Amino acid sequence: MNNIDEFDKDDLKEREQVFRTFLLFMRTAQAVLKYSDMHFYATLGFTTSTFAALRGLVLRGGSITHTELANWTNTEPHNITGVVRRFEKAGIVTTERDTKDRRIVHIHMTDKGYKVWDEANKVARVNTRHLMKGIRKDQAQDLEKLLMVLKGNSSVNKRKKVGKDKVTSHLAVNDGWKNAKSRFIY
Repeated sequence: MNNIDEFDKDDLKEREQVFRTFLLFMRTAQAVLKYSDMHFYATLGFTTSTFAALRGLVLRGGSITHTELANWTNTEPHNITGVVRRFEKAGIVTTERDTKDRRIVHIHMTDKGYKVWDEANKVARVNTRHLMKGIRKDQAQDLEKLLMVLKGNSSVNKRKKVGKDKVTSHLAVNDGWKNAKSRFIY
């Protein structure tokens, strides 16, 4: 069904509800990130994304490669370079090139890094308690499952061929969207 007029009334209501839920999720994600960033920045001078990188280091025993850290934080390796440099400048980590493969950079947490982690973890716990207030453990588990589906659906590694020119992109525009004339179709 390419034409929105072909859907019956109940199907349109269901699709509108799904769309409203998606928009609510997007607005909520932005608000949660803004709240979290504000508290991390006010306390430690860095963002939630920087905390994620620090957490990745700690969970890997304080030692991780540059590429592994980029994968952990769901960013491109060139984007994590700035974070690692700031960490190194602040004495949070040290870096060294692999002796066998000079392309590989190993990142190691310092004692100062673990102290920063302790403070950052306190902020994260306060943020979590506030933002997850009123959500039971079983609801949090259900939410985690749903968020993992969304994350999987949005993965940049899931590229598919679409359109006449076989353009590869997870965000490619197809003919159904172009013909929608500002109506939402999915």
